[in-house]
Amino acid sequence: MRNDFSLILKYRVEPNPQPVEFKVDPGSKTTGLALVSHFPTQGRVVLWAANLTHRGHAIRERLTSRCSLRRGRGGRKTRYRAPRFLIPI
Repeated sequence: MRNDFSLILKYRVEPNPQPVEFKVDPGSKTTGLALVSHFPTQGRVVLWAANLTHRGHAIRERLTSRCSLRRGRGGRKTRYRAPRFLIPI
């Protein structure tokens, strides 16, 4: 559950915004995310970076596993029985 919160500052803060770029490196299994800032003296500096792992491959494997279990369940409890033919009396 998420709640709202607020901070009470003890002294006045002057805002000093800096330009920040949001970079995304898409991939098939993971996506890279980064916040990059440009400082005149240091050049580009990575402020924050993260990897986001996709669940698509894991979901597909679990569905395939479930499907194979269901298919195997059909013939598991039946024993082989020789075919019977209707014989007229």
